[in-house]
Amino acid sequence: MPEISVTFGIVLTSVVFAFLGSYLRAHPTEVQPPLATVQALLERHPFLDIHFASAQSVAKSLDRISTSARKSGDGRTKGNIVFHTLPGMQPMEVLMQRQFGSEVMVQFRHAPGSRGAKQLYKIAQASLSPWTSDEYVRIYNETLRIIDEIDPALVVLDFAFRPAIDATHKRNRLHTFLTPTSLIDMLPMIQPQLNVLWKYPIVGTDFPFPIPWKNIPENIYVALRAIISFGTMSDLDETKKSIAKHGIDNAFGALNNNSTSWIMQTMLEAGPTVDPIPDNVVCVNPIVSSVVTAFEQDPDLFEWLQKASTIMTGVQVLWKFGQAEYIDEARLYLKDHIDQGRVRIYNWLSASPVSLLETGYISVSVHHGGANCYNEALSAGVPQIVIPMWTDLYNYAQRVESIGVGIYATRGTAPEWTVKGISDAFLQVIDGGPKSSGIRARAKYLGDVARKNPGKYAAANLIASLARTNNVSNAKNSR
Repeated sequence: MPEISVTFGIVLTSVVFAFLGSYLRAHPTEVQPPLATVQALLERHPFLDIHFASAQSVAKSLDRISTSARKSGDGRTKGNIVFHTLPGMQPMEVLMQRQFGSEVMVQFRHAPGSRGAKQLYKIAQASLSPWTSDEYVRIYNETLRIIDEIDPALVVLDFAFRPAIDATHKRNRLHTFLTPTSLIDMLPMIQPQLNVLWKYPIVGTDFPFPIPWKNIPENIYVALRAIISFGTMSDLDETKKSIAKHGIDNAFGALNNNSTSWIMQTMLEAGPTVDPIPDNVVCVNPIVSSVVTAFEQDPDLFEWLQKASTIMTGVQVLWKFGQAEYIDEARLYLKDHIDQGRVRIYNWLSASPVSLLETGYISVSVHHGGANCYNEALSAGVPQIVIPMWTDLYNYAQRVESIGVGIYATRGTAPEWTVKGISDAFLQVIDGGPKSSGIRARAKYLGDVARKNPGKYAAANLIASLARTNNVSNAKNSR
């Protein structure tokens, strides 16, 4: 049986990840969906030849996945991944150097809805393409070279990696998008009857779905701000003109068309979603994977978790503080509890958050509202408390309440938080009352549903099917 090449590409951003010719976020917590999908391909589709293009920092993670696939496979798994390093700085590095400085995370903070719309779209404009035209062309040319060298049956892309998308379009390669972002956050713009204005909450708002009548005017305002903002980007126009001089036509063109499939982490049983769902969109359950168990990664932490599962919330907290010195202040206030062994604070966990959630000893996951944090907890069946501070984090904060699996802890104060807001959220989730019991039951139910059909295998099956179909078609045409 002939081998089939699937090219995956990742280029680093503050938050973006992708496969070759795509854009994957390379922060350790951000590359979960593409890496999990690669693992599933290695386990279930051993005859695929996988190439992965990204920043060098991703190589070690891929090596661990390859090793794990060999151990867990049925003997057929080759575990063959060829890694390609893409040039240029990570988008977050670019933003730090040229846009927001070292306080980039502070600059990202904004209030939800109309109060934060100005700052929201300042961030969005800067993040759309943080590279100079020369950097863009360099990444584009290297992606072209890799595609030409490998001649893949399929290129898997993340929607945010524009140089790789343009290179894939230039070579007219079959491709699909794999995105961690929810369907309701990605595709309202193409819904009929101007539904994006009045039916679906705009990214950066914290409105429930469907939007209450009282919030529709504000949602329309934020949507119009988005349209005006992205329609008047003079810097992007200059970049496009400069790029065009290198023969790159139609840069930053439309992504969606009926012939290109999209794989989205959207658990339909959890909702909410758009209606109608486009025919080219495939919704899958959370795409998560833990290569190594928590016990194998940190036996001491695993043993500690077993002692008091109902209060083990701190191990899955991702704080985005404006000032690093707050950590020292927190340690001071918690000193007695730390000395008693009831609280632990880590600069970085040695065990992955996914593996900790999968132990069953975590009673609640407290996080900032990122797509991966949300989906990891959803898959594990763990209740959530969300403390959002920018963009789609607000939408996920509202979502955990809408689907009944958690609490939005800073409603009315975000992006700031209060002791009362967070302590009340904890009590609602862990006090054992009717609301707490309902949240836990709903989280467990959705976790059971998610694990019955893991998103990584559904995504891998579609990718393998597309690659095989294209490979057979090419073989027939070459006769």
